[in-house]
Amino acid sequence: MDLCFAPGLGVLSSCCLQDGVTPVAALCRVARDGQGTLTGVIRNWPVHIDQGSDRRWALLLGPLPVHLTHQGDGLAPC
Repeated sequence: MDLCFAPGLGVLSSCCLQDGVTPVAALCRVARDGQGTLTGVIRNWPVHIDQGSDRRWALLLGPLPVHLTHQGDGLAPC
């Protein structure tokens, strides 16, 4: 992710929601090129949305890092 995003990504509010939380493994994927090199990652994180006494679960998608040499290549099966 360090190659794909500017320094300071970790201070974004969406990244702070991921602290101490395990992503939902069944909804996470990696992309690899023809040589097996990791080129991108998709992760989903469980989060609570609280509104007074109403608490609901939701999924937070991302961040979605794609290696710089593969950005704009389009989607392919993982």
